[in-house]
Amino acid sequence: MKLILLHGPPAVGKYTTAKSLSSIIPAKILHNHLIVDLSLSIYDNFGDEDFFDFNTELRLMAINKALDLNCTYLVMTYCYSYPHDNSYLEKLLVFCDKNCVDLRPVHISCDEDILFERVQDETRIKTNKVSEIEVLSDLLETRCYTAINHKNTISFNNSNISVENIAKEIVSRITF
Repeated sequence: MKLILLHGPPAVGKYTTAKSLSSIIPAKILHNHLIVDLSLSIYDNFGDEDFFDFNTELRLMAINKALDLNCTYLVMTYCYSYPHDNSYLEKLLVFCDKNCVDLRPVHISCDEDILFERVQDETRIKTNKVSEIEVLSDLLETRCYTAINHKNTISFNNSNISVENIAKEIVSRITF
């Protein structure tokens, strides 16, 4: 199975890119907020107690189930932040190595002014996604949404490129 890990800051367009990818290749999508929203139905607040450990377990269980179901391509979205998320990343790397999952990290970035526009999109407001400029600004100041250091990582700045063209470029740069 190929695991395409779309990562970058909130509002950069990871889920939109995942949907575009799945229209080109027969991919299943494991959207970050499926996991986060499930966790928030159990926990009182984001980050409470072992919230992040629970999210890690859920993600790995979902990837494992995709393997069991012979999924060829799984596109996963994630707001990877260095070094905050290194524990999860290490567990993911070990899981992929142990289970012969072909990990393909794709880092997506865009200009900050565009992020601030996107974060206010009405589709984000009714969700648990970051949807306020102040919150995004704080995250950008306190977190490092860098590309994952992996031999297969590719990076895109989608400020001036359509999501369809990003998806096509991802497909062309990942050997299918």
